[in-house]
Amino acid sequence: MSPLFPSIPTTLDLNGPELSILKAVTRESGESSFNISPSLPDGSTTIDLISLDDFAAFDSSIIYTLTANGDFDLTIDLEGAAGGVGGSQNFGTGGKGGKVTGTVSFESGEVYKLVIGTRGAFNAGPDGPSRAGAIGGGGASSGVGGGSGGGFTGIFKTSISQENALLIAGGGGGGSEQDDPDDNQNPLRKADGGDGGGLTGGYIRPVQGSASYSISGQGGTQLSGGGGGSTNFIDYKGGNGTALLGGAGSTFNSTGGGGGGYFGGGGGGYVASTINGSGGGGSGFIATTNVINGYFSNASNADAGKVNFIRSTFSDRGLILSGIATATFPDSQTEKNTNTGEINYRWYEDGVGALSDSSNIVGSATTTINISGLSFNDNGRKFFLRADYTPSAYGSIGAAKSTPNAYNEPLDFSTFTLGVAPSIVIVTQPEDSTVVQNIDTTFSVIANIQDGTNDSLSFDWQYDGQSLSGTFPNLVKSQVQINATNGRQSTLTIQNSLVELAKISCIISSVNASSPVSSNTANLDVSSARIFIKWEKFGNATRTEQGERNLATSGPFTARALADNLHRTIQMWSPEKDIDVKITLGGAAGAARNNNRGGEGGISVFKMTLKQNTEYTVKLGVNSFQGGGPRGGTNGGGGLAAIYEKARVLAVCGGGGGAGSNGRGGDGGGVNVTGENGGNGGNGGAFIGVDTLPTDGLTQAGRNGVSDFDNDNSGSGRISGCTIGKYWREQGKSPCEDVGTGEFLTSNGATYSPTTGIERGYKVGQGFRNNGGAGSSNGGGGGAGARGGQGSSNGGGGGASGYYSSQVTLLSSLTLPNGTTQGGNNDVAFISVEVYDESLDGNQEPLIPPTSGVGQAAERTVTWTVTRANTETVTGVFSLTSGIGPSQIGFGPNGETKTSQISSGSVYTLTGTNADSKNLNGNTLTLSDDDSNPGAISITSDIGRFSDNETWVANW
Repeated sequence: MSPLFPSIPTTLDLNGPELSILKAVTRESGESSFNISPSLPDGSTTIDLISLDDFAAFDSSIIYTLTANGDFDLTIDLEGAAGGVGGSQNFGTGGKGGKVTGTVSFESGEVYKLVIGTRGAFNAGPDGPSRAGAIGGGGASSGVGGGSGGGFTGIFKTSISQENALLIAGGGGGGSEQDDPDDNQNPLRKADGGDGGGLTGGYIRPVQGSASYSISGQGGTQLSGGGGGSTNFIDYKGGNGTALLGGAGSTFNSTGGGGGGYFGGGGGGYVASTINGSGGGGSGFIATTNVINGYFSNASNADAGKVNFIRSTFSDRGLILSGIATATFPDSQTEKNTNTGEINYRWYEDGVGALSDSSNIVGSATTTINISGLSFNDNGRKFFLRADYTPSAYGSIGAAKSTPNAYNEPLDFSTFTLGVAPSIVIVTQPEDSTVVQNIDTTFSVIANIQDGTNDSLSFDWQYDGQSLSGTFPNLVKSQVQINATNGRQSTLTIQNSLVELAKISCIISSVNASSPVSSNTANLDVSSARIFIKWEKFGNATRTEQGERNLATSGPFTARALADNLHRTIQMWSPEKDIDVKITLGGAAGAARNNNRGGEGGISVFKMTLKQNTEYTVKLGVNSFQGGGPRGGTNGGGGLAAIYEKARVLAVCGGGGGAGSNGRGGDGGGVNVTGENGGNGGNGGAFIGVDTLPTDGLTQAGRNGVSDFDNDNSGSGRISGCTIGKYWREQGKSPCEDVGTGEFLTSNGATYSPTTGIERGYKVGQGFRNNGGAGSSNGGGGGAGARGGQGSSNGGGGGASGYYSSQVTLLSSLTLPNGTTQGGNNDVAFISVEVYDESLDGNQEPLIPPTSGVGQAAERTVTWTVTRANTETVTGVFSLTSGIGPSQIGFGPNGETKTSQISSGSVYTLTGTNADSKNLNGNTLTLSDDDSNPGAISITSDIGRFSDNETWVANW
């Protein structure tokens, strides 16, 4: 039987090589690292980020050159150096070095400069030995005494300049000394140095009596160096801070130098009476490119500059893998001494196949592959290397001999699984808040982790760079965390007893992700309590408008009844404190007929107190032909204007009677004034004395049942002293009883307004407000008020009377000597709310809003957005030069959103400001204080425009 594989003569060598792994696939060391020069304290010249934990083993007072090996992100803490002490006897300490944290995106092959600041020193004058080799731009002290400024600590791309700065922590200013025995070494005549920044360096001034100058150097800012301490002699002035450099202290006496920074702090000045200024702190800096999650913390470093690389935040953006194979021939193979084949390589990815070079892959056919642009989306990708032996011919020409293939090809290396740590993503940032002292406000942040482990997130809210986990006597604070649809939400509720501009941020971390990261910094702008109201308007069974008004700086709040709204209710309250306000109130006019005018509504001007977070309800009427309520008697009677404190009536102005074919309507009475009789018609409403209004009301037929309505009767009804309502009555509430702090409810118990936290008592429903007598045939209806006017069958309806309680004080003027009158308003009912100014007593003129129709159509509510740059106080006042609107509108120093009611065509001109410069960009006007402690406010209106940097026009 023939063999299955017969022996065939051949020259082919069947003894091929064996492929084996010489070097397994590994991640290249040094790929995510720095080369560093000069060497570190331990003599090493590299920092391997993959193998190290947090790294802070740097020398101080040095400039390192770093070269990045690989693309990666790394979070770095930098602390500026402290300023020097002012002396050895009666001296100020040096300001602390500022602190900044940020995640820097390092790029492979790029050079970075790491500057670690020198701590300031005592008596470190410009030529003193302790200034030799000082790093970080700290300013020299006087040379007689005082401390030099601390150097900044910063990292720069390529070279050291402001333009190349990535992160800078400001150095502290040097302290000053006062050791003159003739002045008994007065401890008040020296000062500590200002702390390093931060957006702005610190500043501390010694006691200077009545001197108007600032003898200590100012802190550096984001825009300019701190000004040198000014004095009564120009020769004694401290040097100004400049880019990266602190100003030198005055060479006279014992002054401190400014700290280095993005902009250096100013040097201290000297006053002839031996008062010595300290140095201002240098400012910090966070770049907007190549840096994410940057934030400042409170200055705390009292030593030389410090640097810490936070290893837990390290994140590769690139990967280098390598592996090497070898081909080995059998030992028995001796006839050939040359094997010229080669090993070929190809990188593969599981589920993808063979890789090729592309924009983010280099070396796919070599022993080493470089994959760039990685993110968490690449986590879990699997790569392996395949080796294949390619034979070549050998032997003499014509021999037709060849090296055989490797018997075990292809050879696949073990799979490398890529691990990329997830990142924390901030979805919603905290927003600025302007609030008054001791009032709650909230800040919120939402974040998630890319792998979905959001429950592992922890939130550390920061107040001016300090963790709120500590104790702050001026703060009341609480935090709550909940799961949100797009992550984990943390909400900070905080109230502050201090008037200040504070900075709020949140540091977010997780053991499952590269962290920490920081939110944006939001302003907590705290002002003293304002003369401030909020309001909500209701009509057609719904809330139609809500708003707020700073009465002192934005002008009055005014409103008229709207004829196309059927319920015409306004609720207002003071959320910040009890405030005294001036009210002008007017009842509605009656309708005209046959050239006979309707009676005018009564008008009154009075003072009252809006108690904090107490409900005040305003009802504004129309004449009966305009429908809805409140309204006057049938056939054109005018409706009332009334104010309630919770359930109780405080003030009522009566509506005018409707005209009849044989006479005009009677005028309504203001508060404490009777209604006028109609012409040849009904009697006016009767007088009701102060605080004598009964709780129960009366219909026009004299009935007082809670469900009694006699609107077809010509008699005179009476408003109820407290609201009766429907829903709350059915819940067992008596007319004058409070109903708590919940939502504002309709007569059926549905939500009218979701606003809570207000002490309420007003009950929607029966209140006997439509109490004017009905007119019949060609007669006019009576006005509605405290007591309604009688209706008539031919003549004019009577005007209604007004009423007020002793909580109201009438205000006199030339127009209204008694503060109240019959008639005066020939339109729908209105209210105006202004600041009460005691100095105007005797001249408290009524404020009448624009008339309904064309007048109201021309008026709009302008929303002003005011933003504040820093703690410096900058203000501006615009005055009305033509048109209709508030006489003045004030802006600053706090940021806020505010509103003003202004009519078309009005013009305002800037008449007062402490700003040094004004800049108009689009429709945003910025008022800036450009001195050594600069600040700014920016003002934008949603309608109207700034025609130049001093004029605003209502151009609708």
